[in-house]
Amino acid sequence: MALLTMLLLSLTVNSAFSARIAAFCTIGKSQYMNLRGILEELASRGHEVTMVIPSTEKVQLSDRVQHKIFKIPYEPGFMENELLKLELEGDKFRLLSKMMEVLSTVCESVLNDTKIMEELRGYDLLVYDVLGVCGALIGDRLGVQRVQMLVTPNNPFDHMIPTPLSYIPMMVLPGFTDKMTFLQRVTNVVAYIGLGLFKDLLFARPMDALKLKYNITTERSYQETVDGVELVLIRADFAIEYAQPLLPGNVMVGPLNVKEGKPLPPDLEEFVNDSGGHGFIIVSFGSNLASILPRTVVDTLATAFGKLKQRVVWRLKGYIPSFLGSNIKIVEWLPQNDLLAHKNIKAFVSHVGHDSLYESAYHGVPLVAFPQFADQHFNAKKAENLGNIMVGPLSVREGKPLPPDLEEFVDNPGGDGFIIVSFGSNLASILPRTVVDMLATAFGKLKQRVVWRLKGYIPSFLGSNIKVVEWLPQNDLLAHKNIKAFVSHVGHNSLYESAYHGVPLAFIGLANIRSLQKLSPMYTTTLVTRCKNVILSVNPGSTIKGM
Repeated sequence: MALLTMLLLSLTVNSAFSARIAAFCTIGKSQYMNLRGILEELASRGHEVTMVIPSTEKVQLSDRVQHKIFKIPYEPGFMENELLKLELEGDKFRLLSKMMEVLSTVCESVLNDTKIMEELRGYDLLVYDVLGVCGALIGDRLGVQRVQMLVTPNNPFDHMIPTPLSYIPMMVLPGFTDKMTFLQRVTNVVAYIGLGLFKDLLFARPMDALKLKYNITTERSYQETVDGVELVLIRADFAIEYAQPLLPGNVMVGPLNVKEGKPLPPDLEEFVNDSGGHGFIIVSFGSNLASILPRTVVDTLATAFGKLKQRVVWRLKGYIPSFLGSNIKIVEWLPQNDLLAHKNIKAFVSHVGHDSLYESAYHGVPLVAFPQFADQHFNAKKAENLGNIMVGPLSVREGKPLPPDLEEFVDNPGGDGFIIVSFGSNLASILPRTVVDMLATAFGKLKQRVVWRLKGYIPSFLGSNIKVVEWLPQNDLLAHKNIKAFVSHVGHNSLYESAYHGVPLAFIGLANIRSLQKLSPMYTTTLVTRCKNVILSVNPGSTIKGM
């Protein structure tokens, strides 16, 4: 009898210290997984937990975490098929407009679900992430205390987080770091003001309209409601983030996805161990991009990966190239954290999402970054600033043998070597005649041989040391032992290929023509200057002297 009394007493005490906690997720697989991880930990400590998600989320239900699903007027996969395609197409304005439309629709859908709203009444706490913009309205409507999860402290418009603009760059300026010039700081201030106005127009006003429609604390604005959260938890660490002050209610809890590795599935363990001592790399661009990468990009990557000595574990869905190398294993899902913890891992080819950035840093795995959207470009810059990343084009590789006629031309230059001239595929046929004549005159006076990519107008007075071609194997020529210099417009690929092979650049500033390629002359010049391998920099109207 005494034992039964003690058991009942312990159960009573345990229930007295437990709480009812709900999490609200809008869109995003990684967002869902992080919130679910929090709830599972809380459930293991005796709390009653519930996850509220839209009908588009594909999830595995759990006994420990109850799921409440509300219907939204979108089909599963709409994020990949509608939102991310706009990003990949570069249509950012339509993307942001569509995103706000989606978030407002999701918010209205859950507010109209009277069953879920009634079931959540009486909960002790509501947790939501940065995309769960409706979490603030749900919490206010039900009178539930709120905790918001952020992925970075760089969130200057919510929760009054101090953001010194002199050394905290806005995320829309991924080329900036915490060490900014005066002009960059001015640009950062302008970006801050613009983003504030944009956020008010695109996000705050529609949310204010919903507050008014559903009579949710109409005496204060949506922004005041957001700022009224009880606690802000930040899934980041100042080991990677730029240092900035925080308020008492802003707590850095570190990345929730990072942990020690577990043993791999037997088939995967066998594949990564059977590499002849060369190790393996993993390739993953996240759950959203795995099935919508353009075929041309997939083919380029497959060709490059097939030439590696390392084994490659590649997360890919949808289109699978038919010519995959025997060293490549395609999977629809991979245990990323466990693979990064493996002793044979050599590198991680990634889009540099928040979780991938922190997992690679924790396990000390070098990153090869191909950022695509959202915060990924900003993340890549942070990692590059730390020195554990390579951001580069797909074209960089070791050189291959040249075609026989080209090899004969460059391999017999009388000891003076050769240079190559290329202004990219777009400019090869549209250079003004005056510019072509000026360059031809200068190149004809050189001791070096010249391989020049040129189409359309060809001067009649070309020197005997010049070979004009419509196309050239640029990477292979840059890898040649006799190369002396590269005359270039300094496009992205050209910049990185010349840096990789250690070839001096002669930068011809074709700013007015290069605008056709949508390249910023100022940005390109900055990159070249930082590489410190420029031997010449001229404008098309200036005189070029022989090298």
